[in-house]
Amino acid sequence: MAEIAAVFKSARLKLVTADSVLRLFPSFPSFSTNIIPLLASPRFAVYESKERKAGLVGCGFRDERSGELKDIMSDAEALGNFSRSAALAVFSGDTSSAVDALERGASSSSDDSSSELFVLVSMCVAGFDLESKIWRKGCERILGRKKLPVYLRIALQFLYAINRGGGGGGKTEEGKEEPKKEEEDGGEETTPTKEPTTKDPTKETSNLQLLDDILTNSSVSLSDRTGLALLYLSYNDLTKFLLMAVEKCVSTGRLQGITITGLNGVGVNILQAYVDRT
Repeated sequence: MAEIAAVFKSARLKLVTADSVLRLFPSFPSFSTNIIPLLASPRFAVYESKERKAGLVGCGFRDERSGELKDIMSDAEALGNFSRSAALAVFSGDTSSAVDALERGASSSSDDSSSELFVLVSMCVAGFDLESKIWRKGCERILGRKKLPVYLRIALQFLYAINRGGGGGGKTEEGKEEPKKEEEDGGEETTPTKEPTTKDPTKETSNLQLLDDILTNSSVSLSDRTGLALLYLSYNDLTKFLLMAVEKCVSTGRLQGITITGLNGVGVNILQAYVDRT
């Protein structure tokens, strides 16, 4: 049980009333779609809803009290984890804050080679261009470095995925749920979600595919991968990711899966698998 507590403590997780991210989605409603202003790519629209915001807090992607990214970044940097701080900023489309975090990481590093990597990645993030092939080649060279820390790597992989996915700017409009109608008995009836009115720009290559290198990287905490999925995956792709992650955690006994399942149902299977392996 001590290890279970350590998992939740390290990820700043809370066992709240909705005791898992997965349980937030069975009756998942329609959501609005906003574009990250700094990146402006229709391929990476941010999916927003009350349920997803709760999931982001549960995964440690947003501060529980303020809901602000900057507070999570401050917590990460207080632990000396400047690379995770920068990655969270990149995932949220705030490249300016990411560069600031990387510069702080370079200044705080006592190792010259580590400091050099922070500076190099900082320059790459600062120079990000949605459609530049030159930027893409430079990013590929940095990603080719074997000793690149995992969170610096996934920050660049995320930007690379956006660049590879293509630009175009503008907004992706998605069908929105009609207002709920009150029934005579006081209950609520939800009308079906309308079909998208414009062509889905990610129809050929989904974000699940573009972000595969990050979402399947076991060196990245499951809570952080889930937070990224909550931001950028459609409902269907998000469901696929969560179910695949849970299945792997059950088969391997990885306690981080409790981030998704909570301590009920499948979470018990994860605990049993962990006990069987120890």
